[in-house]
Amino acid sequence: PFPAAASEFKMVHVANGRAMIEDDTGLWVVQRGSVLPDSSRVASIEQRGGKWVIVTSTDKVIQLSK
Repeated sequence: PFPAAASEFKMVHVANGRAMIEDDTGLWVVQRGSVLPDSSRVASIEQRGGKWVIVTSTDKVIQLSK
């Protein structure tokens, strides 16, 4: 009856237009259009202010983890 809790994940690597994300179940390679653990999609993988970010279809911005 209640929506599932949003899954937490972080971006750990970027290369060749793809990003590697990590959640509690493992590592995943995603690209534009891929479904993310929180059920949104990757809208873009881009640099902002010299830092890599994933922008989701819900306008959430996930920065590359250090």
